[in-house]
Amino acid sequence: KATIIPLVANLHNSHKIAGLGSCTCTNFCCYCHLTLNNKNNLKYLTWAPRIWNINHTHTEEWQDAPTLKAQNNVFDKAGVRWSKLFQLPYWNPMSYIVIDPIHCFKFGLLHHHLMEVWG
Repeated sequence: KATIIPLVANLHNSHKIAGLGSCTCTNFCCYCHLTLNNKNNLKYLTWAPRIWNINHTHTEEWQDAPTLKAQNNVFDKAGVRWSKLFQLPYWNPMSYIVIDPIHCFKFGLLHHHLMEVWG
């Protein structure tokens, strides 16, 4: 037996692999339901967290959708699509996505976020 837990990749690829929308789509965050229109809302207590069971239900809706248009409607509503990782009964992208260390430290994302974004 083996278990896969963390998904270590850059943000673009981790979202793609996990079945989440990109950083430029309406539902851009893998942790909450903050939308792109509200990205300047820094009051994190107002952000509605993504809930694994609901997220997983949306991925199944996406997978079972009969047409591409129906899949797009599910994606536009929920910001998730089916990923092979959802076949793992324990897979939870909200818990298992990790920003890789090279982007976090070497390329200065952590410093940029601490100093420029959160200032």
